[in-house]
Amino acid sequence: MFYLKWVVVFLCLCVMGCSKTSSSGNVPDPSKKVSITNVSPSKGGPGSLVTITGQNFNAFANNNAVRISNNPMTVTTSSTTQLTFTLPSGMSAGNYELWVKVGSDSTRAAQPFEVIEPGSFVSTDVIPINDLMVNNCFYGVGLQNVHPRLFFSTADIDRIKSQAQTDAFAKSTYDDIIAKANAILPTALLDYGLDGANLRIPNIHKFSNEQVPFLVLAYLFTKDTRYALRCWQQLDRMTTWPDWGANRHFLDAGIGAKAVAMAYDGLYNYLTAEQRNKLSGAVRNFVLNPGRSQIQGGPNPFKWWLTDDNWNGICHGGMIMASLATYESDPTFHSQLIAQCANGMLKYMESLGPDGASEEGMSYWSYGLTNTFLAFESMKRVLSTTYGLAEQPGFRKTGMFPYMVSGPVGTATFGDDYLYNGKDNRFLSHFWFSQYFKDGPMAKAHYDACIAVNANRSIKMNGWMDLLFYPKELIS
Repeated sequence: MFYLKWVVVFLCLCVMGCSKTSSSGNVPDPSKKVSITNVSPSKGGPGSLVTITGQNFNAFANNNAVRISNNPMTVTTSSTTQLTFTLPSGMSAGNYELWVKVGSDSTRAAQPFEVIEPGSFVSTDVIPINDLMVNNCFYGVGLQNVHPRLFFSTADIDRIKSQAQTDAFAKSTYDDIIAKANAILPTALLDYGLDGANLRIPNIHKFSNEQVPFLVLAYLFTKDTRYALRCWQQLDRMTTWPDWGANRHFLDAGIGAKAVAMAYDGLYNYLTAEQRNKLSGAVRNFVLNPGRSQIQGGPNPFKWWLTDDNWNGICHGGMIMASLATYESDPTFHSQLIAQCANGMLKYMESLGPDGASEEGMSYWSYGLTNTFLAFESMKRVLSTTYGLAEQPGFRKTGMFPYMVSGPVGTATFGDDYLYNGKDNRFLSHFWFSQYFKDGPMAKAHYDACIAVNANRSIKMNGWMDLLFYPKELIS
């Protein structure tokens, strides 16, 4: 019995010793001083996630005291080399000293931390970028948990509604959006199915391009939940489909990602937390995960991310929009994906130089650039920048390119994109380009074309994107 008692004591001491050894990496080394080597970002507004890198912090968050000037911060994650906190609201703009204290030892960051007013953050980063740059931009702009935020804000929706009451040019398209949404309501939900070549999923394109914009905007304009419900019902059905084409024809997946981005963003306050989680999980499973895997060298039928044509803009752009819409669900994943996709789009943008045309000419011009400029709009709004992509010389000119190669009877090219297209005389939307670049002549050229080509129609604009980006102040 005596022998057994000492065996038990010995084992207990061993366990205590092992426990102490295993936790030694979680406590500061008393022989070393607390130090700060980096603070990222170096400036931010309310809600910005700030990471402090250094040495000899405490792995238990509550044992680290972080303050900006005399304002205590709440440490959210910690290790012996890294601390994070979220900048609270209420601090005045200005430069402040940042301190970390662990026990009785404290240290100050070498550079002051700049608190900025909400909405004043503007990144100067350019391609190539990394995930840390993206994350700094997202939290610097401060639109986390704010929706809608990608293509329009709540204030933009209110402005468009008000404008439609007094501006006949806008009102006809505003009314047409609601009419198209009403026409969708009684139709059957779309099912999964491949085309005759067993390659594409036509209903992804139909839903994404011909239904989502009208249902989402009609809901935001009227607050009639029938539109939101119908959009969700189709999305819910799509979550049960076997795939969205990612491993067969990734163009389908890119188009589907754009649809999810607009629906998730525009219907955010209508959807329940469970529905939002289901939707963000579906787009990650069907598009973002396989897309990232392909970019990183996984199996794929076509290296679309290396092209300089419409596939590049549609696929990269769709994933960027979906990641920006659902960013808070996994900032680490989405910041990495956005950086990869933005870096991959440079080749497409460079191909538009020097005159605004890629090797495809007018063929697929609108098809590729629509996803592209919608992605750029969402990046500018949510991240403050396109990292120089929209400022590439060829892209700056491409809004006017179709007008430059068009004559009085049509466009000097062949393909599926025309300034004037067939008997319906349909033509492309250029208002986004004129608004982004503050280009009055381009705005006036597009406005005049709308009035002339649609002279015998009640609807003068060329679709819902014209209404969103209608730069009335530039048309003079």
